[in-house]
Amino acid sequence: MTVKSSITDLSLFSTLAKLLKLADGELFIIDQQWHNITSHTFEKNETVQTDLKLQNYIISQLQNQVPLIEENMDRRIPVQVKDGTGSITHRDCMISQMPDDPASYLVALLSQSDSTSEEYRRGIVAVSNHELRTPLMIISMGAQMLASKFQSSEDDPQIQQFTKMINDGVSRLTSTFEKLLEYGELLTPYPIEEMIELDFKQLIQACIDEQTTASNHVKWHVRLPDEQITIMGDAKALAQAIRAILENSTTFSNPEQQIGVIVYVDPIVRQCFVKISDEGMGMEAEQLESIFEPFYHGEKILYKHTPGLGLGLTIAKKIFALHSGRIYVDSKADSGTSVTIKLPIVIH
Repeated sequence: MTVKSSITDLSLFSTLAKLLKLADGELFIIDQQWHNITSHTFEKNETVQTDLKLQNYIISQLQNQVPLIEENMDRRIPVQVKDGTGSITHRDCMISQMPDDPASYLVALLSQSDSTSEEYRRGIVAVSNHELRTPLMIISMGAQMLASKFQSSEDDPQIQQFTKMINDGVSRLTSTFEKLLEYGELLTPYPIEEMIELDFKQLIQACIDEQTTASNHVKWHVRLPDEQITIMGDAKALAQAIRAILENSTTFSNPEQQIGVIVYVDPIVRQCFVKISDEGMGMEAEQLESIFEPFYHGEKILYKHTPGLGLGLTIAKKIFALHSGRIYVDSKADSGTSVTIKLPIVIH
């Protein structure tokens, strides 16, 4: 294969590659099948040929983490890469199509900056996970033991009331703490644990079943395709994002209102679409501009006094972006809300 783009000129590409190496980065060219075609430029350069072995090793790892679709181009994608010694590093990957040859791509592997603050964030998440979760569990267990012991006591009828207040408070505090931890983990450069092939239809159905059990005051209308839907992703993270959207729909829906979940696949563009719509209170147009901002609550009284941190959609958007996906929200006041998710699929 011959690369036609002017970027493959030896002097120009060599200069770019050297500049990137100074910043602990890598630069190479691939085709649409992730084959390394940098060697076509440097056939007589032994130094570069040696580097190509490491590049091929890196490319094989990137192939499983970065889908080659148009919407991925020209933006940073967090990746996890093993070097020649087997050490794992967190990097950012940028891919751009060659202007003169759309069948070829320029790939830049960048080192992530601000390592000190990153270590600090990771430390906060790790310490909080243990030092806050454990006391909350102890308080909750103590309250339950008190409630059980004085369940039939007539000496102090307020004991049951107090223990219920403690349990309710611990439950709400635990939920808040879990959301903060989830958000903190997403601030790290590589929050996704693993990218594997998933049965996406099964994952969505499990999320719907879980929410149906938790919120039985609404009606559900679910339509899934007959064929299997395979995507590359982290099952735990995707389930977390979908649950956040379903929880929003049920929270702001009145009893007997309907929530619809429709899933369909477009094999031509290799995308899966999930549409979740409700008949709830909806939002004003100006609210839609801020719904993905962290800690945002709407102006309506119901929004303001609904428990939660306003992180659900923020977390969902981040997770879908890490899976090369998109999320769109359409809503009108008193007319319900519709959320559309778009994710790339795997076609064998």
